[in-house]
Amino acid sequence: MTYWLGYLVSKEWLLQRGIAKRFGTDKTLTDRNYTISESARDLMKEAGVAPECSFTRVVALKSGNVHMCLALASTNPRETMYMRYNLPSAENLESLKRVLKKADHIEARKWKSAS
Repeated sequence: MTYWLGYLVSKEWLLQRGIAKRFGTDKTLTDRNYTISESARDLMKEAGVAPECSFTRVVALKSGNVHMCLALASTNPRETMYMRYNLPSAENLESLKRVLKKADHIEARKWKSAS
């Protein structure tokens, strides 16, 4: 089982951000998914973590709900350039947190992979 270290993001927030930045529309399911993924890629670039970051589906353990996550590390070395015992730098985590506009008390967490 793979676990990811990162921040949860709302698909709806990514969609609205993507529409505002003119990455795409929400007319069809394909358009929505494209707009969401382009918005996520843009966030990774803006944070300067694009090569190290993954956009993935994760499960909240208590609720069992599936969420989207921008992750900088995983327990699977094939998934990201970081391995289980080689965590991402504090600068990368802070940069991603800043771009996502997360509150100061929110920290990156481990999330169980949805796949």
